[in-house]
Amino acid sequence: MLRNSLALWRIREISPPFKQVFSSRVLPGRAETSMLLQLQNSDGISGWGEAIPCQQHNTEAAEITKNLREILPRLITFSYDSADNIDSSVTALTTWYRQKMENPRPLLAEIALLSSGLLDLLSREKGLSLVEMLGPMATESIAYTPTIPLAGRGLALSMLHTIAAQGYSSVKLAMGRDLEREMILLKEMVQRTGDSVSIIVDFEGRLTAETAPDIIEKLLNMDLRVVEQPLPADDLETIPALMEAYQGEISFILDQSVVTSQSLDWCMDHCPPGVVNLSISKNGGFFTVGKLAKKAQKRNWQVALGSSPGESSLLTAFTRILAARHGTFIHHEGNFATQFLLSDITEAPLVPNEGGSGTLEVLRRNPGCGVTVAPELLRDITKKSAETPFL
Repeated sequence: MLRNSLALWRIREISPPFKQVFSSRVLPGRAETSMLLQLQNSDGISGWGEAIPCQQHNTEAAEITKNLREILPRLITFSYDSADNIDSSVTALTTWYRQKMENPRPLLAEIALLSSGLLDLLSREKGLSLVEMLGPMATESIAYTPTIPLAGRGLALSMLHTIAAQGYSSVKLAMGRDLEREMILLKEMVQRTGDSVSIIVDFEGRLTAETAPDIIEKLLNMDLRVVEQPLPADDLETIPALMEAYQGEISFILDQSVVTSQSLDWCMDHCPPGVVNLSISKNGGFFTVGKLAKKAQKRNWQVALGSSPGESSLLTAFTRILAARHGTFIHHEGNFATQFLLSDITEAPLVPNEGGSGTLEVLRRNPGCGVTVAPELLRDITKKSAETPFL
């Protein structure tokens, strides 16, 4: 299957249509571009992959497109008749190309796009859902942890009320832009929820060595004990010291600090065991995330599975399948990215079930990853595209 049958590839840069409050007030400048890769075989069957360029490496969409232009024509020299072959072949292709680069960097988005696109295409060629092709799954139901941006009191309290009413067991609060105001609002939110919803406080690296201890003491006074990325990823001296100082009192989640296998190794070598937050876009694709998760768990670290603002239901589907396949992530999709979009690029956007869970049932109904890209919606938000036949 697939060998010498690829006829066309397309790369699209799209502008996710964010809800105004999210794009302008919470994460300005992030996720302005989502990358889509379409692989089409000689029978007209298409497979799709999606990734958000990695902020840690200042990766530009144009650079990703350039790299894929060089890598993609070599696809026809490989065989992709199984998931294992896809994993090994994409690794070989990207390793070969990285050795040619003048300034090598991790090809995270490129690997994510290729892996997902080929998995989607292979399962569609077989007439199977990706869930069936990869089975068996470790679990059938995924518990979501949505994010609330603290962009304003009214919005935050309204979202918290809705999330609690829908039965979510945990929620992530995005903080760090106006700490004084946010801490007041956080205290009010804790009082309103009590023990009904577990709160994760995500600072996205916006604290400093000077401010972090005081803020964490205030969180402990509110009985909040899960903190994500309090310090910048490059603060390699303070992160281990902070985790050591509050070991046993605070569960620290590292997100931006863990991008590559090497950065994961560094954190595990220098920090007491905590939690790492991995995602398909940030960490280099479907297979890489699974390998990093297993590596972390062998060192007594826990693993969470995240998402990125701007992701569509296409990437949500891959993430849900990844979570179900491994079954060991302590929570799933911290952002639940599609809650911030005005519209989606798929015909039937994925949403959580009542109780804040996501099941595989809907993804088993269709070939491929379980969702279908709607061309008319995609055309409306495409910024740039590149297209090259394999012929």
